[in-house]
Amino acid sequence: MAVITISRLPGALGDTLAAALAERLQYRLVERAQLMQLCEQLVGSDLGWERSPELRQRSASLWGRLNAEPGRYDGVVRRVTTNLAEQDNVVIVGLGAGQLLRGLRQVLRVQVVAPEELRLERLMEWGFEQAAGPLTHDQARDLLRHRERESAAYIRYLFQINWLDPQHWDLVLNTGRFSVTEGVQVVSGIVESGLLQATPTDRQQLADLVDRGLRLQAPPLSRV
Repeated sequence: MAVITISRLPGALGDTLAAALAERLQYRLVERAQLMQLCEQLVGSDLGWERSPELRQRSASLWGRLNAEPGRYDGVVRRVTTNLAEQDNVVIVGLGAGQLLRGLRQVLRVQVVAPEELRLERLMEWGFEQAAGPLTHDQARDLLRHRERESAAYIRYLFQINWLDPQHWDLVLNTGRFSVTEGVQVVSGIVESGLLQATPTDRQQLADLVDRGLRLQAPPLSRV
């Protein structure tokens, strides 16, 4: 019974590792698309979800920080994430879940990295997000650096930390050194060892996070 959160650099194969890990452990896999569906189930469908900085893993603009909508999105995302953690046996990809759930013994916070040149090679071959491959070296570099800046700003915006500082993660996996299969073996070995056992204090702390998510959630979002 555990919760695995996956943070990943572009081109580091974090999404691939998360899917393989969920299959190996028979855990539920929750990525951005699934989390959006859960948020919509909670408050109803809203066209604004696709533009919300929380679900796009971006820092809100200055206007967004002064507007009520981002706070509503943040409250719903936090509630859904903590509810998932309370259910256990889940792999959550991105969206700051590792920092939101920090300090809980049953949560293993993994960051997946790889050398920049290797990540560029992968992006050049496969493409990235909406940009289909093959890409030129310059295209891949620009996409990678833009996405890295957005992710860094997103985590700094929500949690005031440098997401590349390894002290904020329980385990950093380098897919330039270890294959996805080997990474899955490492993480699943930790889970299966029984090291991620929640104490009563951990369960109470998680219940407090769930309760906080309920308080943060504002009335249903307005239709746009």
